[in-house]
Amino acid sequence: ICKSTTTIKGCKGEIDKEYGCRECLTGYYLINKECSKCGKQCMTCLNEKECNKCEDEYIIINKECIHYSNINKCKETKNNKCSKCSFWYGINEDGTKCNKEIVWWMIMIIIIIILIIIIIIITIIIIMINYIIKRKEKKEQEKTTTIFKISQSNIKFISIGDGIITNKKEIGEGEKIEVNKEIREIICIGNENKEKKRKYK
Repeated sequence: ICKSTTTIKGCKGEIDKEYGCRECLTGYYLINKECSKCGKQCMTCLNEKECNKCEDEYIIINKECIHYSNINKCKETKNNKCSKCSFWYGINEDGTKCNKEIVWWMIMIIIIIILIIIIIIITIIIIMINYIIKRKEKKEQEKTTTIFKISQSNIKFISIGDGIITNKKEIGEGEKIEVNKEIREIICIGNENKEKKRKYK
């Protein structure tokens, strides 16, 4: 069968009148001295059904070009393979599928966050317990002791050295103390250096 060279498409270079096409353009394959078009989105192929290279954003699966959006969980492509999958998914060895897998670094972050929260809760509990204990101790102390500033007191103090002052050096100070009789005496001890004093009942 004789064909006009003008009707032959896809040949690369001049068409030999005796041998026909020797090489085809991209997207064509050589068959019976002619160039036939590859399948859709295929750039180089062995025949119509066997593609070697697809257009960008397409993946070669079973020698066919499949758009990456048709591959479950595939987000990006490179060199006709899936290059990125959705979170919690990983690429298989062939780059044709996204398989569900455990993201260990995410699990580690979650564990660390949980540990931090637990530590914070424990710290808060310890602080609250210490606060309650101190409040209780303070209330117990207030039953027998009053703390106030010396500058705000009208009590006359006597220095006994090293910044320590008191309102009395002796209990009773010369007064007779009756036996078997309860008495009450207020003794104030202060520290001039810290501007604080204690009054004991």
